[in-house]
Amino acid sequence: MSAVKFNEYFQRLQIVQQAFDDAGSKEKKEVLRKISSCPLPLKKSLRNYYDLLLFFMGYPEEKEIYLLAQQELQRVTAFLRESPEPAKNTNLKNTGLPFTTIEASFGFDLVCWLVERFPLEISLLSIDTSAEQCDEIFSMLLPEAIRNERDNRKILSTSQQLLKFAGKNKQQHLPWLINLFRNAVLTSEVKTYLFSELIVYIRFRIGEDFFMMLDESVCQGKIFYHEEGLFKKPELLKILSHKKLNEFKLSITAKEELVERSKATLFTLLRETDPVTKAWIPATELFDLGRGLYAGLFTLDHASRLSIESYIGYLAYKNSVPITYGGAWITGNHARIGVNIFPWFRGGESALTFLQIIRLYHQSFGVLSFSVEPYQIGKNNSDGIKSGAFWFYYKLGFRPEQPILKKIAADETLKMAKQKGYRSSSKTLQQLADSIMVLRINQNTDSLLDSSSISLTMISFVKEKFNGDYAKAEQQCSKRLMMLLKISKKDIADEGVRNGFRKLSIFLGAITQFELTTARQKSVIRKLLLAKGMSHERDFIETWIGSDLWNKLVINAISEQ
Repeated sequence: MSAVKFNEYFQRLQIVQQAFDDAGSKEKKEVLRKISSCPLPLKKSLRNYYDLLLFFMGYPEEKEIYLLAQQELQRVTAFLRESPEPAKNTNLKNTGLPFTTIEASFGFDLVCWLVERFPLEISLLSIDTSAEQCDEIFSMLLPEAIRNERDNRKILSTSQQLLKFAGKNKQQHLPWLINLFRNAVLTSEVKTYLFSELIVYIRFRIGEDFFMMLDESVCQGKIFYHEEGLFKKPELLKILSHKKLNEFKLSITAKEELVERSKATLFTLLRETDPVTKAWIPATELFDLGRGLYAGLFTLDHASRLSIESYIGYLAYKNSVPITYGGAWITGNHARIGVNIFPWFRGGESALTFLQIIRLYHQSFGVLSFSVEPYQIGKNNSDGIKSGAFWFYYKLGFRPEQPILKKIAADETLKMAKQKGYRSSSKTLQQLADSIMVLRINQNTDSLLDSSSISLTMISFVKEKFNGDYAKAEQQCSKRLMMLLKISKKDIADEGVRNGFRKLSIFLGAITQFELTTARQKSVIRKLLLAKGMSHERDFIETWIGSDLWNKLVINAISEQ
């Protein structure tokens, strides 16, 4: 009977989830009080209830609703803390709820972090590659004497190989594997690739220490109450006209804590992004975007940075509850952007949240145009077709670049205006999913620089000038640029600056293959070349955007391909 009551109250809360009038608020408070006396179910439906409570904390219309939802979340946490492990493993595995387990595959760097920070909570579940593949990878990583021993013998199963090399103590298998990779004399890119090829699955228990990290507040106790309900129809220009971003001054310790919490948040949702996992701590930032929305920006460490693009990630919180994550790949004043709204906040202020993220990149980096990947609007993505994702972006101001698709979208918009309840067919949405969707803040922004065009320029240059020898191209371009721009070894003594110089040298060699004649031209290129390795990629982005000469050189080089 108690389970029936819980389900009844849960359904009533779902009905009034987005009701912000007096009657809706009264119902929420009444039902939250009643459901608090019901036993909680140790089933997957508990995750749905948890998500609903997160929504009420993110979008409360008054303090009492926020506090009632917070108390219920605390009750769920206490319940899970005391619940038997076998039942939780059966019913709540991979839900990301407190004191449950995660069994999944993650990248090398994130697993390293988990092993370092929570050694007692993590173990190796399995290596899912073939025995032959596992044997080959281990042979690359093991010492030479052991490597030679593998000739002319039967290949062992992956579990037998682990027993042979790591011993019988299974708790030591994952630390052994991590140390094997760390000690290998290979580049970080090769280690990451080989680790992914092993298809390593881990088991992780979200224990007390891990949960405490997730439970830390980001908004410093400031809660926004939605007294007038949800803001569903934001306008881009009004959002962009908001005052300058309010950045928090964070200590290095606070930045480290923000990065750690962000890693943990994404991990519980079986996700990870490079800017968070491989964050350069000193460049980490936190901004107040208004209405209880706070966004952290994360820059890749120097070794992981891309040569041309600047990949800047974000994770945003609404009243300290994670709401969205993603990133932008910035090239000049253009960015490819990705947005992922967490499940518990869908149906809330998704459009406003995304426009605030647009504003964040526009005001923080000077980005003037944004594009979204076709996948996000339904290309090879059935969920995107079903949800009509194309129209989410269209309503925010994104438009197809292709004339034919632009006309189809305009015709569909006209039909919607004339026929109440009209919806685009799946066939039409699949056509529109081929769109290159672009949002222009400045309508005069014509040339959209993208990394693929730049990569083709580099490939063509190396093929023609160096017969495809990239090592030789990098060496000779670096040498030429150092002489041409009067860059000394002292100028690139810092490892970060040296990495940035190395990564840019071929492309700079490609677009400056004709001699730079004036001191001003040389000064611009020199500044840009050294900026890539600065503490924050903002230095590189701003230098790129601020140089008409550089933009002209890049566009000319691309147009010649």
